[in-house]
Amino acid sequence: MRALLLLAAAAFAPLDGSAVPRIEADHEGDDFGTVYRGERLSSKFVLVNRGDADLVIRKITNECQCTASRFTIDGKSWEEEQLKGAKELGVLSPGEEAQLEVVMRTAVATTPGDEKAISKSIRVHTNDPARAILALNMKATMISPFTLEPAKLDFGVVRKGAEAKCAAVIWSDVLGEFPITGVTVPNPDRLAVKATRVETKPGLPPTWRIDAELLPAAPIGEVVTHFDLAVDHPRVKEIQVQVKYVVEPPVSFVGNKEDDPELLDFGQMAVGTPKTVELTIVNGDPRIPYLLGAAQLKECRPTSEGFVAEVVEIEKGMKYVVKVTAPATLGKTSYFHGNVELSATHPDVPLHKVRYRGWYKKGAP
Repeated sequence: MRALLLLAAAAFAPLDGSAVPRIEADHEGDDFGTVYRGERLSSKFVLVNRGDADLVIRKITNECQCTASRFTIDGKSWEEEQLKGAKELGVLSPGEEAQLEVVMRTAVATTPGDEKAISKSIRVHTNDPARAILALNMKATMISPFTLEPAKLDFGVVRKGAEAKCAAVIWSDVLGEFPITGVTVPNPDRLAVKATRVETKPGLPPTWRIDAELLPAAPIGEVVTHFDLAVDHPRVKEIQVQVKYVVEPPVSFVGNKEDDPELLDFGQMAVGTPKTVELTIVNGDPRIPYLLGAAQLKECRPTSEGFVAEVVEIEKGMKYVVKVTAPATLGKTSYFHGNVELSATHPDVPLHKVRYRGWYKKGAP
């Protein structure tokens, strides 16, 4: 391998014999063998300029789970957060060295119960013309020493403002005692988590219960996130738990089609007879009123002529019915469709569109 690298360096050497930098590491990877999920694996690399011109360390980029935790060059140390996005980290004169410390977190590498080979790398970007990027690798075969049931917390679909809770249990017959000393949540305003030791019968493995609650500040939409459990154990230092939830607006819009609630379906209409369908709007969070201002027909095809949208207030801020009436006929055109645009005073759904469609057919009931 070294011979190949030397040949490659020669291939990129300037034809005029001018000086060039050349990066080299004391070693280019570590194999940790079999490890537990939750261990933090550390490596230290020594980088040397073996060329005869200044070597510029331009940046250091991380691969998922593998992080440059500290880089020391010319007496200055760059910590993990400082390295993110930093450029022009320093210069090594010919023969000078720099030290790079790397940490690989295994907590996020796989789901509990799986055995998996993991291989990650850190990339050092330089002005070496033969090797602009030096990849330093870390690999291991990982097994999970604990069981998390369920393997991730899935809240399913939740209306914003509604109470939503999830729980899981975690145990291990391999680790012995593994005290959970803390919980780190990326967005604590959205998710609250606590860990409690479960009293078990003699002979059963140590067990913990994890309780999670989705908070009102959780954003609307589908979210996949996680939280970290800090563990006081000689090997396992953290357990990462995956979380998924879908938050829907607190206001529901229900049309007349069961398998597609947000659709007003006129179906087949008899020519010469107008037809009315209804949309029901219900606000599930009384703390924030939904004040419907207008219902307008938009993007209508072939035309909105003859269509009427009427708002009926059942309970102000809480419940409305919108009645949409299609005219007796649209002439030669048989198919029609469009949107009912609902304008309201509400922080989450100030504007909402509901589709409508239908067909005219002679002889239809």
